[in-house]
Amino acid sequence: MGVPEVRTEITCSNECTCTIKALTELSVFNSVRLLWIPGHSDIPGNETADQLAKQAASQNFVGPEPVLGIPTTKIRSAARLWANAQQRKLWQTTSGCRQAKMFLYGPDKKLSRYALSLLR
Repeated sequence: MGVPEVRTEITCSNECTCTIKALTELSVFNSVRLLWIPGHSDIPGNETADQLAKQAASQNFVGPEPVLGIPTTKIRSAARLWANAQQRKLWQTTSGCRQAKMFLYGPDKKLSRYALSLLR
């Protein structure tokens, strides 16, 4: 029987990923349990942890990651739009190709798919 893996649909940051990886490695030879401890329950160390969490939350963010995550779909969409704009700009500013420019405004997905589907 294998070691159960900790998986989440959304990983909030690199620290979460590192923590999950470290806990998974620890669980190979150790018994690891994550417990939810309700706040203000007079559990030793809970008040200290609560104070440290509040202190950390009140400070400005410092780190290599963005404070708010950016979905990869948003990044892909922005990159695609930028690439199309650059290609259109290059097409319009390139000298020559006068006759082709009369028929083709710029990048065209349908025409590209058609051209790629033709036999060679």
